[in-house]
Amino acid sequence: MHSRLLIVSAAVLVVAACSSDDPAISMDGARSATPPNASTCPLHLDPPAALKAAGVGTAVTPDSISVQKSKTGKPADDPIAAQRGGMSAIDAIAGVYVACDYKAASGSFDVTVVITPVKGAASVLGPVLVRDAGLSLTEARPLLESPPGAGEVRIVGETVAFGGIAVDGGDGAILVHSELPDVHDETLANVTKTLTGQLRN
Repeated sequence: MHSRLLIVSAAVLVVAACSSDDPAISMDGARSATPPNASTCPLHLDPPAALKAAGVGTAVTPDSISVQKSKTGKPADDPIAAQRGGMSAIDAIAGVYVACDYKAASGSFDVTVVITPVKGAASVLGPVLVRDAGLSLTEARPLLESPPGAGEVRIVGETVAFGGIAVDGGDGAILVHSELPDVHDETLANVTKTLTGQLRN
């Protein structure tokens, strides 16, 4: 479970995905569709189905689900300064954070999604990107300063997919980390594109 969030200012494979002109997910819808005590992955995310669609035979089962939402729908005037003053990253940007961790005998498969009403969703995933891809902050900074656009997926270090999500009235980002031996590089990119396509209110 990912509990510590912070906005922070390798080889990368870029895969473009088709995206609709009309996002299937909205900021307001994301807030209402993410109960804090969810027993299944919210926002219609279905990692087992996404893996199956990519031809992956490994079966995964839920390990933990974490949902964090800001107390209000209004972001701080200066999110960075607000965090320095003690406000959480999610409250500072008035966002929604969903982490769905799955497991198999061969390793873990983790999906993290951030939806925000302002630009900066990718930055919230900075600590997760650093940890899962084994990057330093210096190495991660270019990826966070120029994050994937909506429908785009970048593979970082073979086992991490970093993508952009089209959001009506906001910004979105997804990060998928796979320890599964048959899910990396292009297969991981395809699974991530499927997961992004599943997202809806």
